[in-house]
Amino acid sequence: TAGTSAGTAVVTATCLGVSQTITVEITGSGGGVTVGSIEVRIVDTVLDADGTSQTSVIATVKTVDNQAIVGAEVTFETTGGSITSPHVTDANGQATAVITSDRWNREGVNRVEVTARSQLISDTATMAFTGVTITLTAVPQSLLTTETSTIFATLLDAAGRPIADEAVTFTTDRGTITPTANTNSSGVAVVSTTSTLSGTANIAASSRNATGTTTVNYGSYRMEFVNDDEFDDYYPDLNPEPIAVGGGTKDLTVALFDFGTTDLLTGENIYFSTSLGTLSPANPVVTAGPDLIPPPAHASASVTLTSGDQTGQAVVNAEVTLTDGTFLTAQTTVLILADDATKIVLTPDPGIINVNNGVSTIRAIVYDADDNPVPFQNVYFRINNAPGGGEYLSSSVAETNISGIAEVQFFAGGIPSININDIEIEASTDPLFPPPPMGLCNLTIAGPVAAISVSVNLQELIEPGLPQGHLEVGVSGIATDINGNPVADGTQVFFGVSSIGFDEDRDWDFTIDCWNAAKTEFAFGSACDPTSGSAAPFTAGTLGIGWYSDDTNQDREMFSTGGNMAPTEDTNGNGILDFVLGEDKNDNGVMDPVQGSTIESPQTTTSGIATATLNYPMSFAANIKVRLTAESGGVSNFYDYILLCTEEMVDNGTCGLGY
Repeated sequence: TAGTSAGTAVVTATCLGVSQTITVEITGSGGGVTVGSIEVRIVDTVLDADGTSQTSVIATVKTVDNQAIVGAEVTFETTGGSITSPHVTDANGQATAVITSDRWNREGVNRVEVTARSQLISDTATMAFTGVTITLTAVPQSLLTTETSTIFATLLDAAGRPIADEAVTFTTDRGTITPTANTNSSGVAVVSTTSTLSGTANIAASSRNATGTTTVNYGSYRMEFVNDDEFDDYYPDLNPEPIAVGGGTKDLTVALFDFGTTDLLTGENIYFSTSLGTLSPANPVVTAGPDLIPPPAHASASVTLTSGDQTGQAVVNAEVTLTDGTFLTAQTTVLILADDATKIVLTPDPGIINVNNGVSTIRAIVYDADDNPVPFQNVYFRINNAPGGGEYLSSSVAETNISGIAEVQFFAGGIPSININDIEIEASTDPLFPPPPMGLCNLTIAGPVAAISVSVNLQELIEPGLPQGHLEVGVSGIATDINGNPVADGTQVFFGVSSIGFDEDRDWDFTIDCWNAAKTEFAFGSACDPTSGSAAPFTAGTLGIGWYSDDTNQDREMFSTGGNMAPTEDTNGNGILDFVLGEDKNDNGVMDPVQGSTIESPQTTTSGIATATLNYPMSFAANIKVRLTAESGGVSNFYDYILLCTEEMVDNGTCGLGY
């Protein structure tokens, strides 16, 4: 007895030491129909390598006669990320799986291979995951030979989230370096490097198919930003005091040290730059030295940083090329602080979440009166209004980061919103929340899908990217819960399309018309009946010689499922499925209309709306009626629609000429 998997079974019978073996081919699902071909299409062939990005993988299964197979089981495999499997083909012979990216770069020779199989037939398509980065920082970047520099490698996924406990491999072309280290919870791996040879070492690190580089300069010289108040004692100024926005100042000094001689290194040109504010005096700034002292001899150059109207971290760089050609760099940062906070921009992400298990990130961006973000500011959060089903915040207070952003999470309770946006959350820099509110936001807790509608843009066709033989039109599925509110953002809506009729009413008068070849005589309605009308029968040797009718297959219906509509199976065009002629090529017992329209599925909702693009051959326009379906959470609906022509096709008289 066959199991659930297709393949070749080897059956062996043994008796008294004598054996005989036979093989049995198990062809699998699909109503006993043999699969002739399978074609895999990936909707989005590039995904962010963030572990959450998704796209649909569509496998189309057909017979050897190129007929869609309904009910065939398709298994999906992937060399990267994860994919749902198995799936069963629909009326269009399509099985749709969903692939989710992982947090690896997979492109070039590392591209992801996605394979679909049905019975013994398979097909493979490729895609890429991108966006994992590894950034290297050397501290210090310029140092003496035999001294040690610390290399920090930060590994982030495509969403900017740290990747923890991952091995990073390091190499250098000068000296030695710790070959591997694992990242910590912040995604940072730390190693050390040194060299007995002077010159520039090129440091590289790789992990998860991402690479990063930096350089370390070895020599007898060093340049560092120093604390000018304690200059003679020499130590790096690692934490300069912050300054205020709008004119605050900070004096910054770099020192040049020569550990090999007693040279002061005076008269060297230092070039300074800053990411925020301004520096004075202008470049270059020439080094000067104190009295000659024992090694390490040093000289210095100073500039003044003046803040402008922007807050944040000012990154100040110093560069010098010494007279002997040695290139040195140094860097420091100065925090430019905003004035007192005056407003908070509060946003939920997403704005609609599921009942019971939904989570929304509440982001507060704190600004001063000049719209500068305010860092290191406590922000207090509270829920002003909610359905009362046990909703709560992850914390009532959070501190803003360097960009003025503080976040908490809102967790849904067990009762959905009565009205859209009826949940109100307030944020303030004062724990007493004095009026007026500094920041407010609203969101919605949605129940399960209770209703769904599907519709088409009847006003405009989408222009294809290139001149080609198909048309595109926008389709929307709108899903709501029991209270009529939009369902949670990210809810999957599955779209489908199938041909259901051939439009024979070409003049849109809802009447069967007929006419003679010369178009000098016309009739309509009962006069055009194929057996009893005055213009009938439409056969040679009778009154109907040379007469033509809207009703091309003479079935008395304005929408036909035979004749022109089913050219593959209705080979004699009589509108009847002739079993004795072998017209039922896929053995499903019905006459299959011509298919060829496609729609991207599944799609996810935003504010309860999922959108997709319907593609169809130009020859279908004004000829084919399709049924569009949308399903989510076990709730479905449909929309019957005659495919549109473009305005240009109407103006040129080519609308409907495909058949």
